[in-house]
Amino acid sequence: MCAPKRCVRIDERPFDQEVPMNRTKPVTRLCGFAVALVFTVLLMFGMCGFVGTAQAVEFAATPIATQADSGGASFSGTLKPGATVTKTFTMPKKGYVVFKVALPQGIGFTRLRVESVGTTYLDTQVANGGTYGASGSYTTSKYSFKPGAKVKVKLSLQGNLQATPVPYTVEMVAKAPAKYETERNNSRAKANALKLGALHSGNLMKSDVDWVVFKAPAAGTYRVYGKTLPLRSGLSSSATMVLYKAKKALVTKNPVSGNGAEALGTVKLKKGQKLFVKATPPVLFPLFNDSSLNYTVRVKKLK
Repeated sequence: MCAPKRCVRIDERPFDQEVPMNRTKPVTRLCGFAVALVFTVLLMFGMCGFVGTAQAVEFAATPIATQADSGGASFSGTLKPGATVTKTFTMPKKGYVVFKVALPQGIGFTRLRVESVGTTYLDTQVANGGTYGASGSYTTSKYSFKPGAKVKVKLSLQGNLQATPVPYTVEMVAKAPAKYETERNNSRAKANALKLGALHSGNLMKSDVDWVVFKAPAAGTYRVYGKTLPLRSGLSSSATMVLYKAKKALVTKNPVSGNGAEALGTVKLKKGQKLFVKATPPVLFPLFNDSSLNYTVRVKKLK
């Protein structure tokens, strides 16, 4: 089901023509109701994806550079309404990627879907996997996959009732900010290391689980902060963060985006003792299909 603001109105004229009920046979009325029901269902699904056979074009896998803010991994061509083009990209060793979609204005809207190749378990999609652009050019939300993972990028054109092919360009841009998660952190054993005072950033996708670990450099009292950043859509959301001392869960918090950093807990530690933070997206996160969920974690020493 697509979001109402992304749908295309095909006809807004009111249906104000009356049909005399005493001249319509019961069987005819029943058939007419069935036809109307089928048409309504097809219309609902057709507005989120053109009804008909989509044309697919496959491109060969293309390795990309792995340095920060790398670009140049792109594909372009022309796209007909209802058609889909697909290209396979290789994820960088660090950070995250965004996709820049260049399209002419006033064409309806496009759907860009990113899928992990060969797995459907963890970190396979951003929400429902789709990013919608009303029209023209746009930049997608952040995608974070395991280093070296191959993903398929599928671009389809919807909502354009003209048969004229539309020119497009899709470019993947890799970014590697400092202290950003490495997407191998789906378990306690592979948690990303968190340094004292350092701001650790991460990106939660559908079914994603992120772990970070802090090892006390000295005995003292430490406070852990968690923060959820606003969604790309502008909607408010919250990551679920569980604070552990070793294997014991201490507290569960849900920092709401827009409220700043929230203290997850204050803990006394001996030198070498560990704190873990487990971050997951909210249960209804798949409904937000145009944005990943970004968060930060920081540890400060009080005394």
